Amino acid sequence: MPKVLTSGDIEAFRDRLCDVAEEKFAAHGADGVTLRELADALGVSPMTPYRYFKDKDAILAAVRVRAFNRFAEAMEAAETKRSVRKAAFTGVLYVDWAMQNPAAYRLMFDTQQPTASNYPDLVAAMTRARGTM
Repeated sequence: MPKVLTSGDIEAFRDRLCDVAEEKFAAHGADGVTLRELADALGVSPMTPYRYFKDKDAILAAVRVRAFNRFAEAMEAAETKRSVRKAAFTGVLYVDWAMQNPAAYRLMFDTQQPTASNYPDLVAAMTRARGTM
């Protein structure tokens, strides 16, 4: 009998899958990564990711949501502490964040996802991040 998953189990696996996917998508592009490779990296069956996401595009959207939200959180937190002109301060923070999070940065700004508008959470995260720049 399959294990009954709690909402915590589901969230934990989705997070682990997104962690692996972020690195792989950033290194190889969305077209260069298969769900089978993601499953192998996690040590699960090739069908397991489908229990948590509709398809690879949905995983890419989830990974990008996380990246945009992490970026926005960093910019918002720094905004409350800034002591120099906004433009200069934001530029330094932006570059620092990009250097510390290269995979996320690549997925945010170098990845084209024509279906982005199909994911309301992604659209919201992109809008939030733009508001911090």
